[in-house]
Amino acid sequence: MPAGCESQDPNTTSDFDELLAILDLNRVGDDVFIGSHPSKNPMRTFGGQLMAQSLVASSRTLARDDLPPSALSAHFINGGDITKDIEFRVVRLRDERRFANRRVDAVQDGTLLSTTMIAYMSGGSGLEHGVDLPPVADPETVPPLKELLRGYEDTVPHFVNALQPIEWRYTNDPSWVMRDKGERLPHNRVWLKALGAMPDDPVLHTAVMVYSSDTTVLDSVITTHGLSWGYDRIFAASANHSLWFHRQVNFGDWVLYSTSSPVAADSRGLGTGHFFDRSGQVVATAVQEGLLKYFPLARR
Repeated sequence: MPAGCESQDPNTTSDFDELLAILDLNRVGDDVFIGSHPSKNPMRTFGGQLMAQSLVASSRTLARDDLPPSALSAHFINGGDITKDIEFRVVRLRDERRFANRRVDAVQDGTLLSTTMIAYMSGGSGLEHGVDLPPVADPETVPPLKELLRGYEDTVPHFVNALQPIEWRYTNDPSWVMRDKGERLPHNRVWLKALGAMPDDPVLHTAVMVYSSDTTVLDSVITTHGLSWGYDRIFAASANHSLWFHRQVNFGDWVLYSTSSPVAADSRGLGTGHFFDRSGQVVATAVQEGLLKYFPLARR
């Protein structure tokens, strides 16, 4: 889960530049791209990175620059080596005037890391409705994440030391603060915004949202049970992740990511979420299944 903090910090601007750099894939063939890792990584390649890079690779093969993505579904097969580049192989499945489909295989040393199906569609005007923006505080009125991490550096060091390209503003207590208070929470709601100037490229705005969608989505699985990363012995790994894109996102402005968990069973937890823009419109919907193993400490 990459952390975020205030834009005045020049180091975080550098982290945002690193995110844009890893999304600027090197095209080595008509349908083959090479992607790198940033300087700060978890133990294995971050799933949000794989999906965002896959979306960029797929979108760069379209005949029409204005054909928007409508859905993305990724399956994570193997963990990636953060010291090596990744090859993204795009398979063109369909190309029509208003529709396109792609499959992107992320491969490293002959090992398949993930496979991602991406659909594109220009549907035009039609019926519209959406769920309401939940009641939350404005992002300017809640503290930046670095303030919520203060005093918890030894509890959640992997958050403190992670790449910080996105500014986060929680509207509720994050898991470690909630756990410290002995509370439970069935949802998590956080404002997100790029921690730097976004290029005028809708593909990159969507890719940064895709990258961010792999953060906090499983948090509600554990906060529903009053648990937290850092405090409790929990192993988590994303298994599959899907997104539906309803409107073009502007990630240079605040976007609310509201997530909850409808079910957990068989050491698997499901997280669902909606992205809302500042006007309250639903921009995208996310669903992720993760492997979650909880090892409670023995009572004495």
